[in-house]
Amino acid sequence: MEPTGSIERKSPSCAIIAEIDRLWAGIYYCNFSSIETTEDVPCRRRKLVTMLLNSILLRSLYRIGCLMVISAGLAAANPLLAGPGLFLEDRDGRIYVAVLGSEGVVARNAPDDADTWEGVAEGRIEGLQIAPDGDVWMAHDDEVLRYPRQGGEPVSRTPSFLLQGSPGPLLATRWGDVWCAGCGAVRRGDAMFEAAPFSPSGWEITPVCDDPFGNVWAIADDGQRRDVAVLTDQRPHGWQLLDLPANQLAGSWQGAVTDDAGFVWVALEASILRVDPRSSGPHRSFANPVDARITAIARGGDQVVVGFADGSLRELTVNVDGPPAWREIQAGGDGPVQALLHARSGSLWVLRAGKAQRLADLEQAWHEHWDEQPKMPAGNHDHIFARIGDRLYTAGGKTFFGWPASEWVNLDHVWSYHIPSGTWRVEPPMLEPGKAYSGIAALDDELWLLGGLFRAGRGTRATETVEVFDPRTRSYRLGPPLPRKAGQVVALTVNDRLYAVGGADDESPTTEVLSIGIGETSWRVDAPAPGPVFQASGCVLDGRIYIAAGPSSQCPGLFVYDPEQDSWSEVEHPSRPPSAPLCTAFNGSVWVMGGRGAKSGQTASFAYTPATGQWHRGPDLPSPASWAAAAVVNGRLLIAGGAYRDERVGDYFNSDRVFLLRDR
Repeated sequence: MEPTGSIERKSPSCAIIAEIDRLWAGIYYCNFSSIETTEDVPCRRRKLVTMLLNSILLRSLYRIGCLMVISAGLAAANPLLAGPGLFLEDRDGRIYVAVLGSEGVVARNAPDDADTWEGVAEGRIEGLQIAPDGDVWMAHDDEVLRYPRQGGEPVSRTPSFLLQGSPGPLLATRWGDVWCAGCGAVRRGDAMFEAAPFSPSGWEITPVCDDPFGNVWAIADDGQRRDVAVLTDQRPHGWQLLDLPANQLAGSWQGAVTDDAGFVWVALEASILRVDPRSSGPHRSFANPVDARITAIARGGDQVVVGFADGSLRELTVNVDGPPAWREIQAGGDGPVQALLHARSGSLWVLRAGKAQRLADLEQAWHEHWDEQPKMPAGNHDHIFARIGDRLYTAGGKTFFGWPASEWVNLDHVWSYHIPSGTWRVEPPMLEPGKAYSGIAALDDELWLLGGLFRAGRGTRATETVEVFDPRTRSYRLGPPLPRKAGQVVALTVNDRLYAVGGADDESPTTEVLSIGIGETSWRVDAPAPGPVFQASGCVLDGRIYIAAGPSSQCPGLFVYDPEQDSWSEVEHPSRPPSAPLCTAFNGSVWVMGGRGAKSGQTASFAYTPATGQWHRGPDLPSPASWAAAAVVNGRLLIAGGAYRDERVGDYFNSDRVFLLRDR
């Protein structure tokens, strides 16, 4: 495949622009003490105005010309310089490409043409990252700059980072934190700066990636050897070294990424190191399969894709403790692979010999229907969405967390997804932290959390507590408790009345249906469900409640509750109904997606249209997710999280991935 675009570096006349800037500064501050003149004040003022206008015109013409030169150069045949590179993708799907170093350059493709490139910056470029909110961060010369997503001039945040020399590589995490290697402070997702965590004595820390277990990973160097370091939620104030064997980190490192199964991969010249955050070790290394050093690594279609100095590309996949499987993508190229990116569209971007290429080798069938979005704060399942205003809320959930992430934990917090920006926020912890399987729904612009399950030894313990979260104050209060302890309640709101369907106490699931209205202080008992409802999900369409249940509910199928008639009916499912499916109302239909089948997870989706009484197949999900959240945002179907058995892990994996159905 021919290169889709290349970039020519142009060297602007720094002397010209510096002289213009000096003249502008002199005029602006009226600093003309060195100008000898005998003219009267009005004459001098007229000349000052003339000089000012000429300066503005000259500067504008120069800037326009400079932009034209850079833009023209990006489409020219001359390539970027060789050297370490970087690809990134912003919230709008635009691709950024950078060559790092003292003569670095940053460019991005045009919003309406992926193969036309625009200049962003040049000079000494040591780091480039894109935060979840879409802002671009750059370590440029001796500055740390923030380029706002909405446009405008870059803003220097250099003093806030407490530089201890020149700014080094950057890392923007899923939580919105921005790290700068060699800096004394880190910018948190709430835009506040705080002191960077302590490093082991004598070690320099370069943060490189985060993971779905709440950890940040770094390369550590003491001048004699390297190691991998981790910053955990349990110990957030200091980095911990893994103390890996020296032979696992021999040679210079070429990058680090996290794959979609939660593994952290570190590329070295002669090997690939796989760190499993679920284990304290030992961790595995895989030898370079070709006679050329490794030069780049990126998240791949299955696990990771690796680039080599001979220009070749290979994808590496390893199941649990099995042997490595290397799949050749390209046998060679024009020069060493400088950078790689597996874009959300499925395309593989390659920077090689200074030229950007776009390949289709990693595209999968689901890419035709789904757009991948920024990840959740952590992997999560057993959670659902409730919408209030421009945010989706989800509470608790169950996952593996921390390092080593080897034990199930129930999450303490409510999370919210800001629909306009597509970003996540962790809300304050619940009054009863460590609670999963709560039913959640919105009532009178507040989030109601119904019941839930706590960990109790190797089992669970149900609660009848109802918590009410006020998004305006971000605070909780207690609501009227449920008449019985229950977890996995399906909670939905119809006409300012909240309904709680089914769920299970510490003994068994129930058919019970309860409801409560605005201002009421006790629960009303309504017509029971057709059978015990457990591991089910539901939605509201045209004033009716739809419950999608599988074998775990002892009444598999799609059931319809009419609040006005206080009665239930059943809709025959087109296949065997799965347990724990995703369910939401979308485009006048009830969508039932994924879920847990008799032996494994499912990717199939079905949509039932009450107006016609017909089912139709929807696009398969990207992964066989169960216990995941689904909602409609801006007229598009959104799915998030879920769990499924992953052969790469050898166990269940709690996904952190988010997808939007393509708008066709």
